[in-house]
Amino acid sequence: LVLDEADRMLDMGFLHAIKRILGKLPAQRQTLLFSATFEAQLKQLALQFMREPKQVQVAAGRAVAETISHRAHPVEASRKRDLLVEILSSRHTDQAIVFGRTKHGCNRLAEQLEKSGLSAVAIHGNKSQAQRQKALTAFKAGKARVLVATDVAARG
Repeated sequence: LVLDEADRMLDMGFLHAIKRILGKLPAQRQTLLFSATFEAQLKQLALQFMREPKQVQVAAGRAVAETISHRAHPVEASRKRDLLVEILSSRHTDQAIVFGRTKHGCNRLAEQLEKSGLSAVAIHGNKSQAQRQKALTAFKAGKARVLVATDVAARG
């Protein structure tokens, strides 16, 4: 059994369904559980349904490259886009990744940034792998200054 992005399944309320499925499977099985995070609820699930679970951590901590800066700007909802354009238009911002909550919102924001004169591309789960790769290539090559993404980019 493979449970990929198990943390997301729990976030979306599938704990009961996962437990029901696991309860119907043979006790003698190999189970692989993958997750970007490993919170207490996920650990409890592993302990309950896995024999002698082992944890393998692939990435070391949450190291942030020294060349990347993180900023937060509390702002009223009506001013969000204007402030974002102002920040992205500054000469101090070469490139930026902007995370959006929804796929539609990411598309809309990328279009609005383009209309404001900022080259932007959007990636999210509704885009094909080829479309996502094209957008990432444009961003990496500097052809797009802004990458607007749902958590698909945050999760790799």
